[in-house]
Amino acid sequence: MDDNVYLGVWTNWSRGSVFGPTLTLQRDTGNLLIAFTASFIGFVAARFWKILCLGFHRCWSTSKPRPAIHHQRQVVLRNSSAPEAGLLSFLRLLWAWRHARTKSFFLVALLAFLALFSLAGFTVAGGFSSSISTAAGDEVLLRGDNCGIVAPLVDLGTSTIEDAQANTRVTSEEVNDALSYATQCYGNSSQQGDMECNKFIVGQIATVVDDKAGCPFDDSICRSTGANIQLDSGYMDSNDHLGLNTPEDERFALRYVMQCAPLKTEGYTSTVDFSNRTWVRYHYGNVAAGSSDNVTYLNYTHQVQDLKSQYVYEGPGSWLEGKYFILSSRGTTILDGKPDGDSWTPIPELMTADGDPTLVFLSGNGVRFIQAMDDGWYQVTTPGGTVRDTGGSGSASTYVPDQAALPMGCVERWQWCNSAYPRETGCGPLASGYDAMFGAAPLFNLTVADFDPARPVSPTETGNRFIWPVLIFWGYPSILPAMLKHLGARALESQTLLSDGIQWPLPDNQWHVDVKRWFSTMLASIQASFVDTALGNTNPEFEQYVLRPLTDGERALCSSQKIHSSGYTSFSMFGLCFTFVTGALIIAVSFLLEPVISLLYHWRGYKPYAFLEWNTNTNLQLQRFAHEELGLVQWEECTGEVPTTHPDINLASLDITDPKHPVLSRGPLDIAEQDTWNTPEKPGGEDLTAVETIQGVECGTQPEAPMSPTEGTLTIGRASTENSSRYNWPISAVSSVGEAHP
Repeated sequence: MDDNVYLGVWTNWSRGSVFGPTLTLQRDTGNLLIAFTASFIGFVAARFWKILCLGFHRCWSTSKPRPAIHHQRQVVLRNSSAPEAGLLSFLRLLWAWRHARTKSFFLVALLAFLALFSLAGFTVAGGFSSSISTAAGDEVLLRGDNCGIVAPLVDLGTSTIEDAQANTRVTSEEVNDALSYATQCYGNSSQQGDMECNKFIVGQIATVVDDKAGCPFDDSICRSTGANIQLDSGYMDSNDHLGLNTPEDERFALRYVMQCAPLKTEGYTSTVDFSNRTWVRYHYGNVAAGSSDNVTYLNYTHQVQDLKSQYVYEGPGSWLEGKYFILSSRGTTILDGKPDGDSWTPIPELMTADGDPTLVFLSGNGVRFIQAMDDGWYQVTTPGGTVRDTGGSGSASTYVPDQAALPMGCVERWQWCNSAYPRETGCGPLASGYDAMFGAAPLFNLTVADFDPARPVSPTETGNRFIWPVLIFWGYPSILPAMLKHLGARALESQTLLSDGIQWPLPDNQWHVDVKRWFSTMLASIQASFVDTALGNTNPEFEQYVLRPLTDGERALCSSQKIHSSGYTSFSMFGLCFTFVTGALIIAVSFLLEPVISLLYHWRGYKPYAFLEWNTNTNLQLQRFAHEELGLVQWEECTGEVPTTHPDINLASLDITDPKHPVLSRGPLDIAEQDTWNTPEKPGGEDLTAVETIQGVECGTQPEAPMSPTEGTLTIGRASTENSSRYNWPISAVSSVGEAHP
């Protein structure tokens, strides 16, 4: 099944035209895309944070005197590369200045919150990057390359033994698969998560059950007129329930209703003796027997050995192994309110003009019940002797059915709808299989005559949307008699508690449970029919019986079948496009902002202080500031990303004489430096270059005369060539530096 999956972009119409476009990839390739998306979101997070930092940095940039926390905040904004780095730095600032509850302190707290919010948001977004896949689910589209309906139909007068054999083999496999699926996936919540239960577009189709339904026939023939059962599938949407991927105005809906009731036998039975046995005949209508060229009509519906023959006493110690129920059925189709064909003509009490009737007969066939019961269909109150366990001790009384065969009657009804119309006006009648089909034909621009050919074809797209599903429906065992004929007694839920000819205790409503099992099997069969058609025939022996699509409309339906598959990964194209387009825009904006601001500064002189502060708050520019304070003023690119010096100049190293107050130590001058720098001295031979050169007002120029002392001094640490020393210099001189070096 997985080999027939379409890889690429397609529209899942269950999600609409906007959210429906889906990309399906192999599982391994899909995992790579998920991982790449997560990494991409992480990169977008860093660029988004850069935009925030630039915005806040320029917003709060000012040449007015501000406290240290303000300038530290600006430096953090300039140099934090990601929200997590910014968050850590802001938290450190908050802790260091925790006793200074100023406006700048609370602005730092705001930035810490924004960093945390950004970090959490993008972390969640990265974690949910896989939801781009899970949002689309594991629904995949089948290619339908080998699409076809395997339908070895048996038609009296034209079919051969080979046709009948092929029909039996195909139908038996389909019915058994449907029963297996229904047993595992319908009404068993503990196993609905199994892989087998997820292959169809829905695991199971919900059913409305009425266990107080009336008699589907004339009330006089039902054992009860108010304790029967009716099951209704509701409207099975071709897209939502059957998996045909089409827009809403191109869909159809199918409804299936089954109503069953145990029947009376008084007045409808007779006995006959032959072959040294007594047989009980049930008279619910005539049936046809024999070949097509020699048809014989029987005046009874069903014949079975009487109870005495079914429960022959074989003496003490006889074994019950090999005893199983016998389940037989008779059905007919209704056309224009009347039986169509000669297989079975119901008596008037069982005539139904609005549905296809089926009779089901249950015979005990030697099976003994360990407990008496009378639930309506299982009428088991006649004592049947005792049984003993050969491996243990003790014995138990048993019971046998009260009659040779226990009859039940069921009526099946279908309804087809064109979803392009409102439900009130877009549905045909709830009727028999044929009448429901013909009644809905006008809704699809078809007439009854369009169905006359052995292989009907419609010239219109609307007609194709109905004819092809109808062909699938009739080419599959989607009616009760076909299912029961192939399953026999295995269709009974009670069989699960049958062992060695002993039927262990059953619930009081066992026959309701059995009918629900039939209905679930029918629904599973309908689900499988559309998937199997899209997959096509894989057995060369049945190729002659395959109906291939003949029109573009039919071929389009073949390539529109959805299933669930864990072997592939489907992505929402909306999610992918939104993620990558939005991320690309954020990335582009983050890289374009600084060049645009630079152009505005150089062309218009726009906000020079904010521009220069942003450029000079980088780590490398701050390093330049520190070394310039030691007299190294021959720098270039002083407003760029990377300031540079002459290649032969060595920068200062760290003086850790005072571990609690490390400072930069210029160290001894190289010969090249001595030739380059003019080093003035104060009286006493002290080297003052490091302090005096802070008067330089332009990057790359020599300093002018030293500043004049004024009141108030600021201590600046400096290491000489001999040892560490400190000098007191005027505060006003330092203030002037702030004006010269933004």
